[in-house]
Amino acid sequence: MYRADSADLILNTVASTTGTVVSCHNRYTSATIDVRLGGVGTILFQGTTQGVWGPILATNMDSAVTANSTSASGLFRVPVAGLTGMRCHLSTISSGMATVTGSFTNDHGN
Repeated sequence: MYRADSADLILNTVASTTGTVVSCHNRYTSATIDVRLGGVGTILFQGTTQGVWGPILATNMDSAVTANSTSASGLFRVPVAGLTGMRCHLSTISSGMATVTGSFTNDHGN
């Protein structure tokens, strides 16, 4: 049996913000992140192992491009095994609104 949980990381936000932190330690191996930008903005994918946040890579599920940020809406796959936490940070937004949600899974069935 695979474990899957959903989380609202950034909801209907019009200003820079650090989104909800999802605790990953021994719970999840991957995340599917749904980014919806209704204007011009940049989302940073971030992870931590020791309380210091840094960039992590996410793969755009349409284009297969891997990056640690996005300025476009889309679905992104993020490996989170080994991280104690994962978050999305809205670093800039000059117009519109941002919403980011995630589905976190444990591919090992724990």
